[in-house]
Amino acid sequence: IGLITDGNIKRQQRKIKLLGINPFFDFIIYTKKLKSKPSHLPFKEAINKLGGYSPSLYYVGDNPLVDFAGAKKVGIRTIRVLRGEFANFPGDEFVDFEIKNLWELLNIIGK
Repeated sequence: IGLITDGNIKRQQRKIKLLGINPFFDFIIYTKKLKSKPSHLPFKEAINKLGGYSPSLYYVGDNPLVDFAGAKKVGIRTIRVLRGEFANFPGDEFVDFEIKNLWELLNIIGK
């Protein structure tokens, strides 16, 4: 499992440390080192870190303005979580699935 995150690298590292989620990820991609989303470059880097493309790859995000176009460009299936400040934004053609909470991932990824 990987994490792709936009924003100031130091700030994002601090958030990840405070949340204690680092052990749950095999890698973390800070897009400022490549190019921020919606660029496809962070997603290509994720594919490389995972050892190549697989049809079982998914990208989970919540911001339809930046999260999904880059993933779709490199063939990754996308899952939008409808919560937070972007919950009521209209969807877009780059979203394959929409869920209301992370538990619903089990219904999609388990297929």
